[in-house]
Amino acid sequence: MKLSVLMITKNAKEVIEEALKSLKGLWDELVIIDSGSKDGTLEIAKKFTNNVSSYPFQDNYSDVRNIGLSKVTGNWILVLDADERLSEELKRKISVLINDRNTDGYWFRRKTFISTKEYLRYGLFYPDWQLRLFRNKRGYYFKGAVHEQLTIPKRKTKEMPYDILHYPQHPKYTAFTDFSNLMPYVHIHADNLVKSSNNILLLCLEGMAQFVNLFFGGFLRGKGFLDGWNGFRAHLIFASSIALAYILAGWEKTKIALK
Repeated sequence: MKLSVLMITKNAKEVIEEALKSLKGLWDELVIIDSGSKDGTLEIAKKFTNNVSSYPFQDNYSDVRNIGLSKVTGNWILVLDADERLSEELKRKISVLINDRNTDGYWFRRKTFISTKEYLRYGLFYPDWQLRLFRNKRGYYFKGAVHEQLTIPKRKTKEMPYDILHYPQHPKYTAFTDFSNLMPYVHIHADNLVKSSNNILLLCLEGMAQFVNLFFGGFLRGKGFLDGWNGFRAHLIFASSIALAYILAGWEKTKIALK
């Protein structure tokens, strides 16, 4: 089986070389789609592969990933970001997984690190299942402008107890000031909510419901409190970012209505 690694990059100079070195010997094909780097990312990427393309980011993460899917030729695709690594155990298992004829995709746990050694262990942040290894089929593609998902039926996938290690290039949960690093996602989410809903009141109510569900569901029911202050901060930041998208969408709809 031929394995293609697909990586989407933007201004990842500080992390991409280490990421690609960590995958050495794993791929048969490496495809990199860059969405506007200006820091030398492309030069580093071209040390590892000639299959590097540029595609302007237009506030839709699925579009960029689907451009990448159109360029890979492997039987299987492994999708990673430049600030992610595979655990050693997962690396060893890849060749076995892609030879299973009865499975089209694999979910892996993702550890989000808030320091070089410390990661969030509970609540919304672990195991944080990610569908990242999947069979290359015409009908499988990404959808959703943000928090994009693959269109592979769940029944054709398996959850495997191996880890993707996420060392965020732009920290989101190490301090409350990290909230600013989530704002690009918030604005994209808000723009799509504006397009999909005409009811201002429902947007606001849904935003409040999302906050309650994510924060209390993750921090209390999901035992995020076992991560202590780090767990509280991370769940509050994430839940607030999702709720803010709904609030901004409602505000935008209000401005449109008043014109």
